[in-house]
Parts: sequence; C-alpha cells; structure tokens
Amino acid sequence: MLEKTKETLRARIQPTSTHLAALRGDLRNRLQHFKANRAPEEQDAMEKDFARVLQAWGIEDATHIPYVLAELRLRLPIFALPLLGCSAALMVSHSTIVWLAVVLIVVPCCLGLCTTYWRLSVLSRRRFQSFTSWLCSVVGLAQKGA
Repeated sequence: MLEKTKETLRARIQPTSTHLAALRGDLRNRLQHFKANRAPEEQDAMEKDFARVLQAWGIEDATHIPYVLAELRLRLPIFALPLLGCSAALMVSHSTIVWLAVVLIVVPCCLGLCTTYWRLSVLSRRRFQSFTSWLCSVVGLAQKGA
C-alpha cells in the first residue's frame, strides 16, 4: 500500500518537476539574452542610434511606434487592476495570507508598471534612456542638465 502511494505521488510530481525545469531553462535563456545586449558599449550605441533600440525591441519600422504605444498603454490597466484588488483585499481583511498575496502580486505588478512607463517614455520621445537613469530622473535623483 505504501509503495502504491509513493508511485502515485511520483507520477504527480514528475510533470511538475519537468515543467519547473523547463521554466528554469527558459528563464536562464532570457537572462543570457538580456545580459548579452547590456554591455556599456551597446548601451552607448543604443543612445546614439534609435534604430538599434527599435531592432532590439522587435519593432520593424518607426511607423509602427504609434501601434506599439497603444498596446503598451493597454498593459497599464492589466498591471493596475491587481494592485487595486490587493488594496481592496487589505482593506477588508488584515490576515497574514492577504499580506502574503499582496507581496507576491504587488511587486511584479509594480515592476511591470515601471518598465511599461519606461518603454512608453523611450518610444514617445524617440530617444533611448537606460532604465536606471530614467528611474532616477522620475524619482528626482538625476539633474535635469545631465
């Protein structure tokens, strides 16, 4: 009986572990691709040539920018709705499970909002600015002349 339970448990865990391994591999591939294009020389080249930014972001032509901007603006409510839901849940219940859900949901949503606003800023001004310098300028840590 115990052996049958072990086999059943293994059969249920195996697809999950395979899926997690595939997700881990996909994340590693994405991080390697991300790091490959983030050398200081590459960043400088992107600041000088906006066409490189479009190419790196998968935008074929500058005439597509208005459509990409519209799609990016559609992302904003998708990231904002979970934040509102978490706020409502916190107002209703102050249990620890709600706090855990808030932490697990709010952090990725805030990151998604920040990166979406950054991409909107870069594409609307048609001038590349690194995420960190953009974030510092939004927070007020960067000088306007710099």
